[in-house]
Amino acid sequence: MLPLGELLDGTPILRSSSQSDLASITVDFARLATGSVFFKLRSPQFRRSAAESIRRGAEYVVLQDGDREERALPLSARYVIVDDVNQAFARASAKLFGNVHRRLTLIGVTGTKGKTTVCHLIAAALRDSGIRAAVISSLAWRLPDSEHPAMNTTPIPLFLHRLLADLYAQGGTHAVLEISSIGIAEERVFGLQFDALAFTNLGTDHFEYHGGRDAYIAAKRRLFTEPVFHRTSSTLCAVNADDAVGRELAESSRGRVVTFGFHDADVTPQSCSFDTTGISMRLNSCELRSPLLGRHNASNVLAAAVVVRDVLHSKDAPLHLQNVGPIPGRLEKLSSPLDVDVFVDYAHTPESVEAALSALREIGGSRKLISVIGCSGNSDKAKRPLIARAATAGSDVCIFTSDNPGFENPASIVMDMLKGAAGAAPNRVKAIVDRHAAIAAAIREAMPGGVVILMGKGVERFQLIQGQKIAHSDHDVAMDVLRQLAAECGGG
Repeated sequence: MLPLGELLDGTPILRSSSQSDLASITVDFARLATGSVFFKLRSPQFRRSAAESIRRGAEYVVLQDGDREERALPLSARYVIVDDVNQAFARASAKLFGNVHRRLTLIGVTGTKGKTTVCHLIAAALRDSGIRAAVISSLAWRLPDSEHPAMNTTPIPLFLHRLLADLYAQGGTHAVLEISSIGIAEERVFGLQFDALAFTNLGTDHFEYHGGRDAYIAAKRRLFTEPVFHRTSSTLCAVNADDAVGRELAESSRGRVVTFGFHDADVTPQSCSFDTTGISMRLNSCELRSPLLGRHNASNVLAAAVVVRDVLHSKDAPLHLQNVGPIPGRLEKLSSPLDVDVFVDYAHTPESVEAALSALREIGGSRKLISVIGCSGNSDKAKRPLIARAATAGSDVCIFTSDNPGFENPASIVMDMLKGAAGAAPNRVKAIVDRHAAIAAAIREAMPGGVVILMGKGVERFQLIQGQKIAHSDHDVAMDVLRQLAAECGGG
């Protein structure tokens, strides 16, 4: 049990009714119990009221100064008013788990696209070198001796510090964290001090959440320009010099900047080539071979190489990247019994769609390229025609379909996407709202000898429809279609 005063030590407390020992700390209503404290966070995900939390058993509520709920609290309510409730929650979560993060080497990766891949490359290379490392990303929360499905890219502080405590208990020493702009804006990583940071690129994502591109960039920039996130003044800041925002970060970052890229960077490959089996790269004295596909993944390999070389203090450390296999859901090639190649990819922004299609076009040559793409509901509608335009431009045939429509009509989302395909030849654009049917149609369209890419879902195993998670896997659906077509061909 921790006294509330100790739990909030370091947080400016503006007003308080009383203090007492606490048995737990939570923002999950299912876990509220007598003796708990409820932090009403600044986040669209947490919309329940403080008054309701008290009715469900919370002994204390912590509110942001200026929250109108302060006036609506029951007279018997015990509360604390702080200047920043999200930062208070991050501090309290860290203290609850003994501030274990201070004993770990922390590596953070941010950017619009590529950050999941870079995280897994770094973590796998560290493990290959003998280090017990964790990776906490949108793909999985993977510790040395356990694994949890990722609920979001950057966990809320309570879950994040629990994971770091588990990592330490398992003898782990290093944690690689994928850091989203939302995670930064909501202070989920507040209080963490990183030994190395990497910036991959800046594209179109989460503009609606942040209120525009400038605010989105400002959130990313904080990691590199605010010393509070740096373990020391020489914390590595690895930034992509091929990206315009990366070049600006190289000028404004407060840590030790090392740029990477294909031109005018501190770290550039002496040679780099691509084929259907992966990437070949010469980097100083290292000859690297990676099974990842495309130029955008070569940039990801460069980012990971800069970080592992720095963390392992060895110029040959990037060689550990050669033992990292393909990453599920990131240009993942499926095993096909037919004369057609099928890839599953998480691309869901205009830039990532363009990069994925460019990679397949570069290695596939003149083969017919069919893409399947949708857009999420209840999110940035301005991206829909941009995504559609990128998909149409990079494909021979593009099929627009459903992708987590949420509470929107999936057919309406497809209509929004079709606006971005205006002017394309009618035989190059199709609309098939049912995703299963769209995948089947794409594979049939590509036969024989073509290439299919299913974009947007990656390893996700569900569709979000009208508030429900409906089972769906692009990987499983495509494999079922391939087996069915193989049986048909065999029976013919």
